[in-house]
Amino acid sequence: SGTNLFSLNQGSMSGWGFSVNSIGVNIVSNHLNGGTMTGHIRLPVSETDSLSYACVLTQNMQTGQLDYAFAITPTNNLDANVLGGTLTLYNTSAIAVIKQNGKFRPTATLNGKYSLQNNNARVRNLEFQNMVLAAEAPILRSAIFALVPDDHDSSKLAGFHFTINSVQFGLLNNEPAIAFNVGVNFSDGNALSIGASAGFNVKTITTTVANPAEGIGATKPKMQFDGVSINSIGLDFESGPFSINGLIIFHENDPIYGKGFSGNIQFTIVQIMSAPAQASVWFGRVNGMRYFYVDAAVPITVPMGNMAIYRFMGGIYYHMSRVTNTPLENQLYENAFGNASQYFPDSNAGLGIKAGVTLGSDPSERPVNGDVALEVSFNSNGGMSFISFTGNVFFMTTINQRMNVNPNNIPVVASMIMQYDFQNDALHAALGAQVHLPGVTGSGQATMHFEPGLWYIHIGRPQTRVTLSVGGIGNFTAYFETGQQIDPMPAPPSQVTSIVNANGLNDQRDENALNVGGGVAFGASFAMGSQDEFEIGNNFEVYYNIAAGAGFDIMVLNYGPNAHCQNSSSTVGINGWYSTGQIYAYLQGTVGISGEFMSQ
Repeated sequence: SGTNLFSLNQGSMSGWGFSVNSIGVNIVSNHLNGGTMTGHIRLPVSETDSLSYACVLTQNMQTGQLDYAFAITPTNNLDANVLGGTLTLYNTSAIAVIKQNGKFRPTATLNGKYSLQNNNARVRNLEFQNMVLAAEAPILRSAIFALVPDDHDSSKLAGFHFTINSVQFGLLNNEPAIAFNVGVNFSDGNALSIGASAGFNVKTITTTVANPAEGIGATKPKMQFDGVSINSIGLDFESGPFSINGLIIFHENDPIYGKGFSGNIQFTIVQIMSAPAQASVWFGRVNGMRYFYVDAAVPITVPMGNMAIYRFMGGIYYHMSRVTNTPLENQLYENAFGNASQYFPDSNAGLGIKAGVTLGSDPSERPVNGDVALEVSFNSNGGMSFISFTGNVFFMTTINQRMNVNPNNIPVVASMIMQYDFQNDALHAALGAQVHLPGVTGSGQATMHFEPGLWYIHIGRPQTRVTLSVGGIGNFTAYFETGQQIDPMPAPPSQVTSIVNANGLNDQRDENALNVGGGVAFGASFAMGSQDEFEIGNNFEVYYNIAAGAGFDIMVLNYGPNAHCQNSSSTVGINGWYSTGQIYAYLQGTVGISGEFMSQ
């Protein structure tokens, strides 16, 4: 037997500190008949407190090795600073230790109550079971939590009482974490109850530190408390004429946004406001730079004869900008306000200002309504970056019906974005329109661009034409291009190229000449088709499939006065202007009959 063999700082079981206060063995005929060992062991969830243990040693007759059976003494208020609080352990908690490759490998399975004590969040005596701790990372492997703590009234998030909807253990950024989803009450017991849903995480981080108890150069994983982060707060409240809803999302260590929060909130007062008031925000800090974005849209009706202003909109932002590689054409049909999530921190951007109104027919905005907005952005030096004018117009729908709705679900909609870039002295504009009516559908897009050394106008393009489909008649398409960026001539439709040799039909435009000297290109097409089947008598069935179409493509190029044909000195075309094109038409059909002349 022996006592006080070594302390917690001197003993190590794969990084878990342990001491041996006493040890005793029984030896019979030079064989270990049994033994006991007592001491303390420090769990990786605590950096200060330890648990008393008692261990029974027996010799395994099959392997000849010692077996260790540990039992720990339950304790109250175990300092679990790694989890930001304390643990109260039940006597069902246990530690298992195996010997592997000459080292002790401990595993703890804990049952008890968990209390979180943090400035952001507080929970007391939340019951848990099967909290598994291991010696290797991830140290915290699993845990199951109850939903109702013993001391319910003490549960608070940012100072407000909450109830727990769910608690889940998992990995956050590959580190063990405990995720809470809760319902928060923002008012006291004597006032109107205003609640919200929220989420927060108890986070940990694992590092590698020296383990001198196992020798020079030895290391061990160490789990540490990494704070409590609030993920989001969702509002959804309604009481009488007043309602408010929205979502605020908190960000921390985001690779783009750094630390901050963003969200959208809207509120309504029935019979006072014709539509919800909306606000969109972004506040944050990244790489030492602060940034923000705020915009709002407030419904205020101002009659103007047969028209009216239905909403006033405004916004301001700082050190933020849209993604510069997003074409204006891809921003068509987007709301001019309520889009903070489309802006990103930008150290080259300075102050930005947005202002706009929603206009519509009066007394009802259903026939036509739309949004127009002006945006002015400055760079970080105070100079002008760009001026942008946007507009969306909607037909046969109300303002509330078309908010945040896919344009494909609106009867008729048109959109325009015009932007002048001061840095590149460039004006770029994009226009689009869509029609979704019974029997009539269509869409089209136009682009204009002007800057020193480059200009072009596209009203549709060969691959994305302006289209109009009239039910029962056919499909019409067209495009027009002029300037210094013109697409190659498209091939005729497959109904033509499948019959006529394609040589000579394609690549009739000189793209180099177009890029240098410019020109004009335009084309149109019409296609129709029909298929059906019907019976003749009782024995025969007639079927048919008919398709017809026609179209043309024309190109007029300015090759310049020095362009000439081979073996000729005469200027090509008319003063260097040369035209090429193609025209085509087709009629295709199939008619058949099937049946039996006689049947028995």
